Amino acid sequence: MIAVILGGEPGVGKGDQMELLPKIPFMRGFQRAASMGPLLTAAARNGDPCAEEIRMAQHSGKLVSDATTTRIFMDAFSAVQQDSLPRFVSDGFPRTLGQYEALRNCLFGRGFDKLIVIEITLFTGHPGNDEEARSILTNRAWNRLQKLMHLPSDSPLRRPEKPVKNREEMRALIDIRLVEYFSRTKLFLEQARRDAARDWRNKVYHFIVYGHASQIRIHVDIATKLKSIVGSDLVSA
Repeated sequence: MIAVILGGEPGVGKGDQMELLPKIPFMRGFQRAASMGPLLTAAARNGDPCAEEIRMAQHSGKLVSDATTTRIFMDAFSAVQQDSLPRFVSDGFPRTLGQYEALRNCLFGRGFDKLIVIEITLFTGHPGNDEEARSILTNRAWNRLQKLMHLPSDSPLRRPEKPVKNREEMRALIDIRLVEYFSRTKLFLEQARRDAARDWRNKVYHFIVYGHASQIRIHVDIATKLKSIVGSDLVSA
């Protein structure tokens, strides 16, 4: 049983890669367990007890609390398990070190063989000095938002309202989210890298894909590295 987690900066293209991964022949048996943004949006829309917390976090660019995020994800994960689909891919969860450790321990406690963490990044130096990366993230996030706003009303990915009105507001939101990313999310990616380097139970894998290329090129890089890690494990149903 295999879990694939997509991590990376806000706007780097995790959602696009979630849509492209099923097109890889050996990934067709994977269930899309969660894209955390739509899961949180749906929870707030459907009257979750923490709906107000979720809405405030989404509009401010802050992260929703570990307790709320983990609970909502685990509900989605349980649905996958009940459907007897022991292979899944997720983006947007985990987002913090605490969430990562909870997920890692849960997966291996339920008999998963591999946890593969894919880190898509635009930053190669100090994040505060990389204006080009911030501009790319802003443009990708803005274009992604336009796409989600025009999905059918019954699509779980559709955004019910625009969190920002223009690219300038999107840039400001990306800057806020990057602070959260480098202070909290990056910690879990670094821990995954350490786990993989230590061969943690021979089950954790971590690799980096640099996101300056097109989404198709990123997709090809991910597919190549995934196959090199697990090979026939993915092909055998």
